[in-house]
Amino acid sequence: MTSENNKAPVPTLTLNDEREIPQIGLGTYKLRDDECIKVVREAIEVGYRHFDTATLYKNEEALGKALNDAIAAGDVTRDELFVTSKVWHDHHGVDKVREAFQTSLDKLGFDYLDLYMVHWPWPQGGLYVETFAEIARLQGMGQIASV
Repeated sequence: MTSENNKAPVPTLTLNDEREIPQIGLGTYKLRDDECIKVVREAIEVGYRHFDTATLYKNEEALGKALNDAIAAGDVTRDELFVTSKVWHDHHGVDKVREAFQTSLDKLGFDYLDLYMVHWPWPQGGLYVETFAEIARLQGMGQIASV
């Protein structure tokens, strides 16, 4: 994977499904609204391609806007990006995780995610295994590249 701006290789790791993930990503926790958009656009300019968010962060819309604006401007393509999001424990269970995933996808404005994870297993709820199984099912439907 290379960055168009600096043409230097971006170091990657190979996941167990053989997909590559950039080793360095931008965590977006606590970034909101215009600040999120500005930081993400600047990160793209300097070569970042991996962006991490979560339902809990409440910034998926801003991140999606920044990424989609960068795509529309020709600064990056969707294929060059690696976007991660996560489901919080209040949306564990088959129906809730499906809804949370679709909400994340809609807010980001994407057709698929590169990586979707259980943010916090929360064993007290007893649904984290079922939640992961549903995430894996969604992966099988082509909406998630890696889990």
